[in-house]
Amino acid sequence: QWDYVLEGPPDTPYHGGMYWGRLMFPREYPFKPPEIRMLTPSGRFEVNTALCLSMSNFHPESWNPMWSVSTVLTGLLSFMLEETPTTGAIHPPTSADHRRKLASQSMEYNLQQKAFTSRFPDLKAPPAMPAVPAGDPVEYQVKGDKAFTEGDMKNAEHLYTHSLEANPPPDVAVACYSGRAGCRLNSDSIPEALADCLAALAIDPEHSQAHARAAKCLILTAELAKARKHLQAADSKGLDCGLDATRLTRGEEALAALGACPADDAEGRLALLEQALYVCPHAEALRRDKAETLVRLGEFEAAIGVYATLPAPPAPPPGKKATADPAEKARKALEKKARGNTVFANGDFKGAVRVFTEALDLATSAVFYANRAAAQQQLKRYEAAAEDCTKALALHRGYRKAMRRRAACLTELKRHEAALKDYDALCALDPEDAELCQLQEEASKAVAAEGCYTGG
Repeated sequence: QWDYVLEGPPDTPYHGGMYWGRLMFPREYPFKPPEIRMLTPSGRFEVNTALCLSMSNFHPESWNPMWSVSTVLTGLLSFMLEETPTTGAIHPPTSADHRRKLASQSMEYNLQQKAFTSRFPDLKAPPAMPAVPAGDPVEYQVKGDKAFTEGDMKNAEHLYTHSLEANPPPDVAVACYSGRAGCRLNSDSIPEALADCLAALAIDPEHSQAHARAAKCLILTAELAKARKHLQAADSKGLDCGLDATRLTRGEEALAALGACPADDAEGRLALLEQALYVCPHAEALRRDKAETLVRLGEFEAAIGVYATLPAPPAPPPGKKATADPAEKARKALEKKARGNTVFANGDFKGAVRVFTEALDLATSAVFYANRAAAQQQLKRYEAAAEDCTKALALHRGYRKAMRRRAACLTELKRHEAALKDYDALCALDPEDAELCQLQEEASKAVAAEGCYTGG
């Protein structure tokens, strides 16, 4: 389980509130959704009650394994700003004044809960509210719009923020949230941009530009079903979102292809992930998938580089063991690979088997299975070597080295028909390899001597 704290957005009844909650992950996560609860009284949700949301355990059929924890929490905050009834929501809804009162009392409530103070020892008081700057919020907005038009995004964001801190009227607040979202999109601050869009839409659900910018954010993070809804809302207001609609369609096609990719096609999966990330570069789940696929292929240095773009694993609750850092495991696996290759080159094949077995405890990689198979082959343990090659091919079906090594081991085991199937596949991939053609011919003769070959 993970505990979280959401800060209530400005210009909503939850402004100033600090809402503590809990995500309960099933064993099958990320393939099944978490249970979502809010533990701080909000006036919107029942305390410590499982919430029925499209991305909670109430609806596994609508869950997308690509959704990250930040996606879940953004969706929860968005739903919190709506009045849609659901299991776990307070019905009938409480008044806005009551919610504001609970927001002002939220941190005091949290600090009275031992579970909260143990999980968030650094949160001792509500965040200090910024001083309201002197000046007219409308004037700040006008200046922000001018800076935005001139391409001075940093200054525009600063001016929009000043306007929002100066208690603007609702129409100005909406314009500033939407404008600041545009600035933050420009600087790749995608979660912050999306939060601004949602804040604008909480005030004016019909604001077309906020819908369009929310769609951009959601496309970038691969939350495509939500993005389509926002694009449809923007389009219904006459806003031309043709380019984003094209990107959305490409993203949907890429994710659909990923979903259909066979489990043993690591190279194909990597290519599809590159296509998906071209459209959705801020999707943490896609980047993590890419890193894991690179590990399967044995490309550890590239995997380490991708892991470096992902958030560090969260600190564990008191008394719990820290989750292993996948980047650190990949670094250790790379060291084991180098060590195993050195031991093998020195002729210590039993030592190589031991090192590559240790490496497999760090990373399930086709390279480690294939390398251990090579050591087993040198020790004339042909059965074990063939099994390791099969395991390598289950991770990376196009791994020619593993296929060729298995064919050689199967030949030693007198399993000529199975060996011939591998040689047939290898020769189809590389028909110009004379040595392979010779081995194929020899396997074919051995099969003919034994009986009829049923492959082809």
